[in-house]
Amino acid sequence: MSQYQQHQLSAAWPAMSDSDFQALQDSIMNIGVQMPIVIFEGQVIDGWNRYRAATALGMDCPTTPFDESIDPVEFVKAMNDARRHITGSQRAIAIVAIHGWRPVGRPQNNVEATSTLTQEAMAAAAGVSKKTIQQAQVAQKAGLAEKVKSGEMTVEQASNVAKGKPAKPAPKPAPAVVEPEDDGPSAEELAAQAA
Repeated sequence: MSQYQQHQLSAAWPAMSDSDFQALQDSIMNIGVQMPIVIFEGQVIDGWNRYRAATALGMDCPTTPFDESIDPVEFVKAMNDARRHITGSQRAIAIVAIHGWRPVGRPQNNVEATSTLTQEAMAAAAGVSKKTIQQAQVAQKAGLAEKVKSGEMTVEQASNVAKGKPAKPAPKPAPAVVEPEDDGPSAEELAAQAA
């Protein structure tokens, strides 16, 4: 079985949660890998979690080559953004990272110099404000992208840290509202209807 690495474009998005990964691994153990992973520049550009799960189980993972007629940046956005439950900060840092990528053989410079999109266009692509993209660029340049991807920091916090300002604490998420299950009418409601 070949050993692949995760492509830089794929790695721009946050990792799958441990519980989601376990569910994927359970599914692969039961029915195998149903969708081949996509290989680009000798690395996994799509299907990294499927590949990791199959490899951990000692199973083969089908592969398919990347269709070179497609823009790899747009492909990765399409394949990852809608699949993940991520924050605006995580989406912004991913968009900044993928638009700073250059194909093998082309030099990597800083994100601002190499990006193919304006900050406004990246903001629109990420569904965030231009200010959020600017903060993501500062965080990326300061080497804080992993902290944002993991959810440890927002781009605002990372940008503040990069600028030597104290990071404001992240707002606490609202508690999840659990709706009671409706198991149909209760015995009392049935008796009242019968009367």
